[in-house]
Amino acid sequence: MGVFLYKGGERMKLFNAYQLANKLGITHTTIYSWVDKGLPYEYITVGKRISMRFDLDKVKEWLTENPTLKK
Repeated sequence: MGVFLYKGGERMKLFNAYQLANKLGITHTTIYSWVDKGLPYEYITVGKRISMRFDLDKVKEWLTENPTLKK
């Protein structure tokens, strides 16, 4: 699951909030709570919709830098 985005010559696999939550073993509401606290994300166009997507590597790095957040 997920979509691939090429940005600056770099290939990134991006997940929506539900997919990311599943990978991390948490709820999607926790993901949105973390967004309010600075969780990195990208907006991409999917068809006619704009969708918030997350790079798992960047999310893991952010979580390492913010160890006080609870899952």
